[in-house]
Amino acid sequence: YDRSRFYVTVHVYDNGEGAVVAEVVDILCSAKSGRFTPATLDFVNRYEAEKTEYVLGGKKEYNLPLKDGMFTFRLSCSEGEIATAKNAADGTFTFPAVTLESAGEHVFFISEVGGGNVQLGITYDSAKYKVTVPVLDDGAGKLVVDEANVKIEKDGSAASSVVFVN
Repeated sequence: YDRSRFYVTVHVYDNGEGAVVAEVVDILCSAKSGRFTPATLDFVNRYEAEKTEYVLGGKKEYNLPLKDGMFTFRLSCSEGEIATAKNAADGTFTFPAVTLESAGEHVFFISEVGGGNVQLGITYDSAKYKVTVPVLDDGAGKLVVDEANVKIEKDGSAASSVVFVN
């Protein structure tokens, strides 16, 4: 809401004909300079929906028992790397929540660090996932993720989840 405060001086008098008349004499504003008339009073409201957050992650499948932190995964967007995450013993990995500040489609990429390389007999998965997260303005001041329409692609083809396999 516009936080401007207008100070209005009103002259009220009896017009001698049985009526009370009110006339605006002066208008000042705390946030704007100059003098105003009733026709030039402007209140400017801005609408800005509250930001939302979204958590991305996936799973690592390995043909041997997994240990916490064995594999590292990268989350990025068109501007560059956002975060990295390591797997838990059950293979899951979760990135810190990303803040989404506007309605529209937000695109993220997830890959395994070292993807495509072989180290100590382990071939790292070279898959690259693209996750498109649609964000809607609910019209009540909040941004919300349209969970039903989040799209996941693995190397350009539709996928149901993010899973890296070694």
